Amino acid sequence: MNTPTGVVALALAAEPSNSSQSIGEEESLAFEVTTAQKANYISLPILLQYQSPGKRFHFIAKGGLLINFLLDEDFQISTVNSLNPKLQLPPNIPSMSAQESLNSATVDYWLGAGLAYDLNSNMSLSLEPTFLKTFSRQNIQNTLQSSNYALGINAGLTLNF
Repeated sequence: MNTPTGVVALALAAEPSNSSQSIGEEESLAFEVTTAQKANYISLPILLQYQSPGKRFHFIAKGGLLINFLLDEDFQISTVNSLNPKLQLPPNIPSMSAQESLNSATVDYWLGAGLAYDLNSNMSLSLEPTFLKTFSRQNIQNTLQSSNYALGINAGLTLNF
């Protein structure tokens, strides 16, 4: 089975829905599979920031790389349903995990632009919309092409020493 996280081997035993009905060899096998993936990363940001000069308001532009290190991953198959009404699956498909399928390190890029307001000479507030996208391939298998992206807003209080 091809999934966004990699290839997963899944063995299923289907049986006829009606025991009096025969199933031919040409009968199609189609299944609906529900999965869930969780991956935990620690990220090392390498960013450059530009801040325009100004009295109180400043324009901020930020960009750079995030190096992400995979801490752990979990892939679960939660449900499997037969799409062929002539076939049924046993009621309790065991939950199973996939083999490791994600690269141990990936690289993302970060782009952001926003505004900062100086409260005084040592403190400022900022609001910055951001965009992150994966540079490198996330999957170990070469047959899958998937990547992540994120849109967000960073809001912060900066203390200058």
